Amino acid sequence: MYEEFFGLRDKPFSLPPDPNYLYLSRQHRLAMVHLTYGLDNKTGFIVVTGEIGTGKTLLIKRLIQGLTKKNVVATVFNTTVGPEEFLEMVMDDFEIPHQGLSHAQKIERIHEFLINCYARHQNCILIVDEAQNLGIDTLEEIRLISNLQTEKEFLLSIVLVGQPDLKRKLLDPRLSQLAQRISVHFHLDPMSKAETKAYILHRLQKAGADDPQKVLAAEAMELVYHYTKGVPRLINLLCDAALVNAFADQRRPATREHVEEVVKEGGGGGFWQLAVQADGDETMKLRDGEGIRGADNHLEQRLEMVEKEVREISQNLIALNKALLEGVCGGQRRNGQEKRTAEELNRLQNLLNEERIKREALMKERDTLRRQVEELKYALKKVGQISDAKGESGHSSPANTGLLKKLFKR
Repeated sequence: MYEEFFGLRDKPFSLPPDPNYLYLSRQHRLAMVHLTYGLDNKTGFIVVTGEIGTGKTLLIKRLIQGLTKKNVVATVFNTTVGPEEFLEMVMDDFEIPHQGLSHAQKIERIHEFLINCYARHQNCILIVDEAQNLGIDTLEEIRLISNLQTEKEFLLSIVLVGQPDLKRKLLDPRLSQLAQRISVHFHLDPMSKAETKAYILHRLQKAGADDPQKVLAAEAMELVYHYTKGVPRLINLLCDAALVNAFADQRRPATREHVEEVVKEGGGGGFWQLAVQADGDETMKLRDGEGIRGADNHLEQRLEMVEKEVREISQNLIALNKALLEGVCGGQRRNGQEKRTAEELNRLQNLLNEERIKREALMKERDTLRRQVEELKYALKKVGQISDAKGESGHSSPANTGLLKKLFKR
């Protein structure tokens, strides 16, 4: 509708995942390294999780697009099925006949197929999207499919992609044998403010914009990040709606006012409500210790999140180091692949350095948060004293109010 008005060949912010529009943020590059490492080394199960709209499906489509003919791939997108239906869907995608076969015969037929592929030096890959919808029985069925392996490697690489519920589901004791086979796991986080702007510019350029900021103003891009928190699908929804509003006004570029108009008028199905998070410091109440308890909970939640990020980045560093040492992304021939270029190797090294810097910063933040949590826990012990010090008017004394304000000044 607005393409010609803005001088574009295509709609830059369409929702269907298009691998040609994929912007590889730091998170997406890391996810691709994990996937490449897992598939190249035939490590068994690979799990990729992320919130709704973070680009998981698009990442997988790009992965499939880059696979060579030596890889035989089956993909399953309908995961609201039982074990038997799932098994048949896998066989259909691998083009394995299954009519009239018993369950045991189907498993046997799949194993025969995997052995034949192995003999032909072909890599078999099963990719399951929206895997958080799989039932326990179906996940156990997937484990049975993966049972066949040589002394050194699995004959089938399985990629499970899903929302964070998938990670929680895999902790079920009934799936302990499957969980033990997960060698690679990566959680895809939203993009940063700088990456959000780069993402918008990338999509506008891909769509044919000579000067992207003549289509969407820089201040509008900043506001887009404010409302979407870096979630790609939300960015697409908001940018597309803002361009529609600008087209209706016959104005170029779309401005922050057009973005605000979408949000205030409820355009895009209220998607910004999924991203906007209230600032805890603005909502805390300085009365009767409620604010201190709120701050304590807020800081403890942030501390838990930071500690989790430190653990995940440490895992990323291990995977990246392995990739460098084992030549997954350069250095030596592996599984018939040609050597990677020095530029690609440098890119991987830069990514490794970025992760080290980020971990160092997070560890500093973790230490600061630990200290603040201890200070607030101490302050909670003083709440009774502060309450007792209130006058007949029911207000805290100036000294106690000053103490509370000092605690919140962070």
